[in-house]
Amino acid sequence: MSHAPFETLSAYADGSLPELEAATIGNHVNSCSDCRSSLEELRWLKDVVKSSAPAAVASDALEARLAGAANRRRRRRRIGLTVTGGLATALAVVLVALPIVRERRAMAELIGDHVGITVTREEAFDVTGADAGTLERWFTGKIDFPLHIPQVAQAKLVGARLCDIAGRHIPLASYELGTRRVSIFVERTGRSARTTACDEQVHGYTVCRRTVEGVEYLLVSDYPASEAGNILTAAVGPGA
Repeated sequence: MSHAPFETLSAYADGSLPELEAATIGNHVNSCSDCRSSLEELRWLKDVVKSSAPAAVASDALEARLAGAANRRRRRRRIGLTVTGGLATALAVVLVALPIVRERRAMAELIGDHVGITVTREEAFDVTGADAGTLERWFTGKIDFPLHIPQVAQAKLVGARLCDIAGRHIPLASYELGTRRVSIFVERTGRSARTTACDEQVHGYTVCRRTVEGVEYLLVSDYPASEAGNILTAAVGPGA
């Protein structure tokens, strides 16, 4: 078999696969160093968050501890995914509601969807095209707020998909930025405005957060915090 899907590895790590499927994945992992490495990364992520706090929604203190733990894993550049060649330097920009990202499984699903849909293109878009209005209209009736797809400077909009992140429907917009790939997820939360704040080396990524007009965003990229923060700020506009 080819590399095991990200969701399957995550379920295997949780021990939630049926017995026969679990045995098949176990045999594959034993013979595939890439999937074995991905599984180890997933188990590490789950253990770190489990040991840090009992609640699904993390405090600021937990967030800091998790980022610190991730700093010790600087050599790990991907979670549950195989990225080779030029894709190893691909930009991963993801905007999503903060409460979702703070839940451990949602973080893994978020990164997995970005890479699978936007970077490796192993999963298809629900709608394609460069016109933001056309893509926005596709989401009408599928989410509970009118979607505005941000403009990313010097990037080409190529498609969108409605993703299932921790059981919640979150829209993704995908862009090409030169030879890099950009994804944007967004959800309305009603939170007060907050300026951009970034942490570096969270599971191999820079993570930036920003809230604008009741919509909370999260940016994940391979860029340094200063550059990633500028991308997020320019894409979503003034936040506070």
